[in-house]
Amino acid sequence: MGDTRILLLDALPTWAAGRLPTYDDANAAALALVRSRPRSVENVVESAYWSTLRASAETVASSARMPLLTAVEAVGDSLRGLELELGACHGDWSPWNMWRTQRQLLVWDWERFADKAPVGADLVHFALQDLLHVHRVPPATAATRVDRKSVV
Repeated sequence: MGDTRILLLDALPTWAAGRLPTYDDANAAALALVRSRPRSVENVVESAYWSTLRASAETVASSARMPLLTAVEAVGDSLRGLELELGACHGDWSPWNMWRTQRQLLVWDWERFADKAPVGADLVHFALQDLLHVHRVPPATAATRVDRKSVV
């Protein structure tokens, strides 16, 4: 079967009474996701994750491409030699991709799932999206609050 991927789908009961997830809901689910797959510790700049990130920046077709690539290179230089734990990642862990019912947390939009992304990346993304878009916190304030949150 090689690299064949199979996606099984079932309708999620999004009509069920519920609410947007809290940070604690997202944290518990992210932890379960990370624990569900093998993890590794790798030099982040030498990882497949970093290669994919850089390649993605190269596809930006606007005037933002060069500043983005410059930023990626600068971040890469600052991370050189840093080892990170890599593991399962949803890739778009945000409040609008989840719904908390009485029974469970429903999560959809798995097309950005990755096996080897920095552990905790989903929670940083969730916290930022929740603060910026759900609670309408100014970006500088959101960045400070996310920096103080613990992730997986």
